[in-house]
Formats: sequence, structure tokens, C-alpha cells
Amino acid sequence: MKSSSIAWTRVAVEAAVIVLSILLALGVDELREARRDRALEQEYLTRLLDDLDENAQVLERQRDNEAAQIANARVDYPLISRGEMDGVDTMTLVVASYNATPSPTPAWVDDTFEELKTTGRMSLISGATLKGELLAYYRFLEARDYTYQLMSTEYRDCLLYTSPSPRDH
Repeated sequence: MKSSSIAWTRVAVEAAVIVLSILLALGVDELREARRDRALEQEYLTRLLDDLDENAQVLERQRDNEAAQIANARVDYPLISRGEMDGVDTMTLVVASYNATPSPTPAWVDDTFEELKTTGRMSLISGATLKGELLAYYRFLEARDYTYQLMSTEYRDCLLYTSPSPRDH
């Protein structure tokens, strides 16, 4: 064997070992990243569930407030619409009108969803159906906010334009 000849078999084996080592390292890195992503997904799902629980409580309070608003509006509306203001205690009417005014827009909890959207981490949520349902839910909350704002403005305008002035008594 000549000293200048290269042992091609040995070079091929070493190259194959190097390539396999690199592929193995990439595979291990991919597994580690997938495990980290699944852990992050579980963290986000837990936080989303907490947000949904808080929103359920917000809705319950809102339902109770709306029931009280309806009860107070039942005091106000007949008196104002029929002009039967004689003998009505002004303070009772003012308090009932104030309590019948739609409450401020509920403070929905959407921090986790907003974080998922703004950071681009929505891709961590593996279920396409779940992603779609989350998007629909938070769009519903946005629409509900808009509706509350409209109702509040329209009701206040209605009170301003239909309530008799103090001079009318």
C-alpha cells in the first residue's frame, strides 16, 4: 500500500458517522422543541380555561345587573311615557333611571388570547377546531361590547330627550 493513497473506505465511514451524528442531533433537538411546544400549549390552554371561567363570572354579574335594570326600567318607563309625573317622588325616579341605565361594557378577560395572537403563538394550539371556536368566541365578545356601547348611548339619549325637565313640574 502506498503512503500517498487515501483509505477511501475509512473516509466514507467517518463521513457517514458525521452525517448520522448531525441527523441524530437534529432529531433530538426536534423532539425537545416539540416537547417544549406541547408544554407551552398546555400552559396556554390552562390560562384560556381560567379566562373562560372569569368570563363566565362576568356574564353572571352582567345577567344580574340586567335583571335589576329591567326591574328599574319598569318603574321609569310607564311614568315617563304616559307623562304621569305628578306626585312622583323625584328622587325615586332619578334613582330608578340611574339604575335602569345600562351598565358599562363588561370587562372581558382576553389577555391569553391576545397574547397568542400578538406573539404569533396561536400555532401552538394544535386543534384547528379549537382555534376556530376560540376565534368565534372572542369575536362574539367584541360584538357584544359594541352592542353594549350602542345600547348605553341610545338609552341615555332616550332619557335625555324624553325625560321631563324639572321646570315641567
